[in-house]
Amino acid sequence: MANGKEKKRDKRPRIEDLIPDEAKRAEVMNRLYQGDPIVGDGGIFTDMLQAIVNAALEGEMDYHLNESKLRQ
Repeated sequence: MANGKEKKRDKRPRIEDLIPDEAKRAEVMNRLYQGDPIVGDGGIFTDMLQAIVNAALEGEMDYHLNESKLRQ
């Protein structure tokens, strides 16, 4: 019988799911082991975080523009 921790662990995404590109995943893992910063100037995830924020802002802007078109 599985305990609660095993069930919870199954729901967490694996690194392969988060970074499907094998070369990028290897680069991220190597940089993590080297102690490189996670975010900030030259951070491991800075580019990814910036892309996520930009995509979210673009989606929000598209939503608001579409809403204003529908109201007219």
